[in-house]
Amino acid sequence: MISKPEITEQAFVDFLSILPYSDQAPAAVDTLFRRAAIGQEMLYYFIELSDKYLYEPNSPMHNEDLHILVLRALLGNPCLSDADKIRPRYLLEMAMKNRPGDVAADFTVVCRDGQKLSLSQVRAPYLLLYFNDPECEDCRRVREYLASSTIVNGLLDAGSLKVLSVCVEGKTAAWEKVAYPASWIDTCDEDQRLTRELVYDLKAMPTLYLLDAERRVVLKDASVVEIEAFLSGEAGD
Repeated sequence: MISKPEITEQAFVDFLSILPYSDQAPAAVDTLFRRAAIGQEMLYYFIELSDKYLYEPNSPMHNEDLHILVLRALLGNPCLSDADKIRPRYLLEMAMKNRPGDVAADFTVVCRDGQKLSLSQVRAPYLLLYFNDPECEDCRRVREYLASSTIVNGLLDAGSLKVLSVCVEGKTAAWEKVAYPASWIDTCDEDQRLTRELVYDLKAMPTLYLLDAERRVVLKDASVVEIEAFLSGEAGD
């Protein structure tokens, strides 16, 4: 049946869609991959579908919590070789970094004027981290969306929100040329430590994190729509 994705892929999507509502989700995912392991081709098929729907940043079903269940099931699957477990082990390690509720890992960046600034120095009721590459088209689109958002700008004006923009590629020519909103804290990761040392899970650009006043992660790798929806509630309060 794996040669008929209109049946098996749709069934897998249906399976994923009900998992968040079940208290048996970990056991269900584990059972799926143990049963799929009767054939290597089938096991790899469902691993690929998990990546496609749960891991890929642009997937409408992107869900780190469910992907963590998949990765744990794979690592506990006796039918997978040690070599096959290298990737899920790495992905699980990255997924567990800076989870919602965790205090975000500190880092230091360089501002336009050359001054160094650490994350822990930025104080605000909410802090939006905008990790980006100025040469990335999606980064430009998200930057323009945030810059024109009445919710974001209203909270910036009220002092309830700060936006920390970090060019992860360092002090590049593109970063020196691009213009960010004057109300944002505009910086670059001069030593590229964030990507070199894998401080954050930055699988795609841009990546957005929303932190609270204690620098705890509220939203991780969220879309601009999710960010704005959450902040609209805060603005209403």
